[in-house]
Amino acid sequence: MSISFACRRSIPSATRASWNSRSKIFVPISTKLPPSATLAQRLFYPFLRNLIYFIFAWLPYAPIRRFNKVPLDGPYLWASSHTNFFCDTVPAGCEGPAPTKFLAKSTLFKFPLKGLIEFCGALPVTRPEDVRAEAKLGENRSAQNRSSFKVAIAAMEKGWPVAIFPEGTSIDAPGLVLPLKPGIAKMAFAAEEASDYKIGLRILPVGLEYVGRKVGSGLNIRYGKPILVADYRELHAANKEEALRKLMADLTAEMIRVYPHFQDETKRALGRKLVMMGLARYRYDVAQLFLAKEKDADFWAGLSERMKAFEEANREYRIPLPAWGHRLVWKEMGANRRAWRTFFLWAWAPFALLDVISNSLPEFALSALVEQFSTDETEKMSLRFIFAPLAVSAVLALQFWFVKNYVFEVAMAGMGIGWFAAYLAASTVLWHVTVHWKKQFKRVASLVFFKRAGVNRHSEAVARHRELRQYLGELQDHGREGSQGRESYV
Repeated sequence: MSISFACRRSIPSATRASWNSRSKIFVPISTKLPPSATLAQRLFYPFLRNLIYFIFAWLPYAPIRRFNKVPLDGPYLWASSHTNFFCDTVPAGCEGPAPTKFLAKSTLFKFPLKGLIEFCGALPVTRPEDVRAEAKLGENRSAQNRSSFKVAIAAMEKGWPVAIFPEGTSIDAPGLVLPLKPGIAKMAFAAEEASDYKIGLRILPVGLEYVGRKVGSGLNIRYGKPILVADYRELHAANKEEALRKLMADLTAEMIRVYPHFQDETKRALGRKLVMMGLARYRYDVAQLFLAKEKDADFWAGLSERMKAFEEANREYRIPLPAWGHRLVWKEMGANRRAWRTFFLWAWAPFALLDVISNSLPEFALSALVEQFSTDETEKMSLRFIFAPLAVSAVLALQFWFVKNYVFEVAMAGMGIGWFAAYLAASTVLWHVTVHWKKQFKRVASLVFFKRAGVNRHSEAVARHRELRQYLGELQDHGREGSQGRESYV
């Protein structure tokens, strides 16, 4: 598998970089900086944004899929879900035309993140739960936040976008952490009032759905309808509290519409089961159906009855739920794609074994390093992204030195930094392709469960699975047509 770098003339300048979910082409970011940008920012920001987003797309979550079009020009407030405390800032900073300033909780401004997040444009915000001493809770906290808000408002007046996570915290919850914090609405009105509503500020609701926590699982980005702050001008002049309430209600409704929001943990667990079984492609699809059917007692009774019947039938065969999803994907591929996947599995098998030998140590070192800093799964995802380039490069450098000096001492005597760079690139490509090889291997290996259990299309478990698919017909293909090529973005 080769990596192609291309910048197509047909792609508008406002489109953003990602791994295209169809062509696997990384399209460089076209950066449009505000007039107030300094010379250093004009020189380094385009390169740094491409580098950061390339690492983000290549290492943790390729491919990045967008499900609708949205204009991102002009000043705006990026309001997104906040599942991952660091990785969420990367799309916020790289999806728009210009790098984004963002507000972050003050507790993050410590080693090892302080220098990095300040360089990325973070502004500290002190929350009530961040200040334990009662004496500090009032005036000091308010003064700190007023200072951060003034800096953010000044940035918006100069044309810079600002990112805020209205949930106020990063947490692995069933849905959005409600109610959303009103700080984003207060900042929006303050910025517009300072300019007599001449900025044209919009709030952009964004839903970030990490398909899984494993490498290569994918990131889905869904945009809601931009909220124009000027539309609330008259209401804000008459009743500020009512304007805040109305704006936050509209923002909450839009964020629920673009994020996989489950009402409780039970429904989220059920949604995960349906995704694993191949009955829905993403958790978002299930969440939207569950919200639509929230008060439909007949729907929930029918779903519960069919799930129970399937689980009882499947208990006889003891087939893991993910195997049902893999089987369904494999069957729907078509003969040509199945033939290509089979060829890829056989052809890449020796390289997959080589990857185990070559990249197991860097992967183990990276995992061990991340474990030293956090036990939270969402934080681990972020720390993997932060430490991967340095940790993996360092371990591969030691491997290269050992191979050069002790294994092939004569043949590699004259090899220098150029050969190490080639070794590093080859190891990275080997690791990345093997990640996708493992996905295909799981799909084929899952068929073994069905063959050993004697399951065929006439088995009761298959019939129950088919019955569930028919009952949840609204989920079939839902969202599949939304994954667009970057050529269509404006």
